[in-house]
Amino acid sequence: MKKIQTTTVVVATLLFISFFSFVGLGIVSQGATAPNLGQATSYAVLAGATMTSTGATSIIGNLGVSPGTTCTGLQAPCLGPHTGHVSGTINLAGAAAGAVADEHTAFLNLQGQTGCTVLTGDLGGKNLVPGCYTYSSSAQLTGRLTLSGTGVWVFQIGSTLTTASASSVVMAGGGNACNVFWEVGISATIGTTTTFRGNILAGTSITINTGASIVGRALAGAFVTSGAVTMDDNHIGFQACGSAVTTTTVVPTTSTTIIPTTSFTTITTTIISPSTTATITTTSSTVSTITSTIPTSTTVTITTTIRTSHSTSTSHTTSTTSCRSTTTRGGGGDAAICTTSKTTTRTTTKTTTKTTTIGDGGTA
Repeated sequence: MKKIQTTTVVVATLLFISFFSFVGLGIVSQGATAPNLGQATSYAVLAGATMTSTGATSIIGNLGVSPGTTCTGLQAPCLGPHTGHVSGTINLAGAAAGAVADEHTAFLNLQGQTGCTVLTGDLGGKNLVPGCYTYSSSAQLTGRLTLSGTGVWVFQIGSTLTTASASSVVMAGGGNACNVFWEVGISATIGTTTTFRGNILAGTSITINTGASIVGRALAGAFVTSGAVTMDDNHIGFQACGSAVTTTTVVPTTSTTIIPTTSFTTITTTIISPSTTATITTTSSTVSTITSTIPTSTTVTITTTIRTSHSTSTSHTTSTTSCRSTTTRGGGGDAAICTTSKTTTRTTTKTTTKTTTIGDGGTA
């Protein structure tokens, strides 16, 4: 009996050690589920009332404001100065209503997930495996937060999320930044030069300070339609999230090449007419008339020239680029890997010209 008890203790100890070796000494949480973003999936930035950008902000994806219509600092239809750029479509008012509605549904899904691990203190310095985590009120990130492994991360934050300047969220072990969801009850503020990862769904507003970047999405107005997104010289987009993004570009160039004449073929035909008689009469002082009869012939030359040339070559090139993301070893973060394939179509026109000349060779 004593031997059996000893064996049980040893097995339990081994299981304990194996468990913590597997999670890498990170904080363990219950499973989390990614919500369906619906129409909001194609949007990098969404706001309820206003969208404001300063500086050379770059947004990869669509941008929307609904039910509001105010957008400044990006290309038309936003108001100037047009110093920022959106790679996708800018939709205002009703055009983005479906995306905002789906954002709201996803926000409620995240808010309602249960079995989450309660976190306290600064997120900086933590190493979290996939799961659901919750802060009852506000959350602060100072420094580096590491998300280890593969799966889904859900963060429920009661009121506000704030990051200090130059903070970062790093994916380690193959995780996908677009499988990270930050449900923020009121507002999120991303500090200057912070490198943030994940989808922020804020009840009211999101402020992204100078030089900060988000690999993921900034979706405000998820609960209160008066919400705003404010940006300043930022880079925001989900292109490096891991899902393939394919773009096809038709190169708008057509080349035309005139090739010198390839060949000439000349056919000469000579027709000799039947013999005829020519009479030459010569008059002199001693002989009254001398008549000479000589055979003559008429030569007719028919010349046919055939000119063949490959005169025009036109080419159209279609380039297809497919990108996916990867996470560098040692927690270096996401990087996009792109492959490009090109298809070239050429059209060649063959021109043949036939010229026939009929000439009289004269009388011999």
